[in-house]
Amino acid sequence: MIALKIIFIIVALVIIVIALMAVKVAYNVAHPRTFTLDEIYTWEKQKDQIFDYESLEKEEFDVISYDGYRLNGYCFKNTSNKFIIFTHGYTSNRFQSLKYLDIFYKLGYNCIIYDDRGHGLNKKSPITMGYWESKDLIKVVQETYNRFGDDIYLGLHGESMGSGIQINALKHLPNIKFVVNDCGYGVFKDVLKDQIKHAHLPRFIAYPAGIVSKILYGYNMCKLKPVDSLWKNTVPICFIHGDSDKFTNKIQSKIMYDATKGYKELHYFKDADHAMSFEMCQNEYRNVVQSFLVKIQEKGDLI
Repeated sequence: MIALKIIFIIVALVIIVIALMAVKVAYNVAHPRTFTLDEIYTWEKQKDQIFDYESLEKEEFDVISYDGYRLNGYCFKNTSNKFIIFTHGYTSNRFQSLKYLDIFYKLGYNCIIYDDRGHGLNKKSPITMGYWESKDLIKVVQETYNRFGDDIYLGLHGESMGSGIQINALKHLPNIKFVVNDCGYGVFKDVLKDQIKHAHLPRFIAYPAGIVSKILYGYNMCKLKPVDSLWKNTVPICFIHGDSDKFTNKIQSKIMYDATKGYKELHYFKDADHAMSFEMCQNEYRNVVQSFLVKIQEKGDLI
């Protein structure tokens, strides 16, 4: 009898420890320390990656999302009917997109950058790695058409979590002409397990953490699979990934590349870590994106 009580106590303690770790993981994913606009702007400026931003004319581009949540952003007007919406990465904000904005603005695109839910100047909110944020992006897309007309040519560029947001949004079948997807993920569970391992916790904690995230935030992290949006997708996608990415393994882009049915490209950047492909190989990155856009035009997709 005493032995059974000891076993029961040990099992109960193990369950409690696992539950506490799961809560900690789910909470930390949803409520990280995010960077201010000034911090990201200073960081990008130190790396000479804001380019002509300070001289560009911009206007406020705030959007009220599906649940009344306000998304803060900017629109940089250009002279064509081509538009691009940028989605930034986890814990960052709209200024992370400035380096990519430079590519498209010089190609004549009107450029829209905004803060993801829970980031930048937006009201604090749990972060769901693209689950609820993808619905925000759909509202930004709709608002762009509302403001500038149904005849515009609209594409997306996303980095890291921003890539997960845009791919997850494709399941809603938005009117999008192309996607540039930088260091994204098709199966978030795999990314989560790797990060849990790096935190010196057992990888299986991802599963109870997923249950906790469902209870607290309305989605199961372990069931978040943007790749499922691609099985019937026909939007052209250019996948970009650093081949030394230690946060999101490059296999994630290959998984999505294999899944999508539309025109697709996959480019690995040698020795580039997470979200570092542009910084390490700026000219090559520009050439890849420009070549992709030209190929779409040649296929008759450009207005």
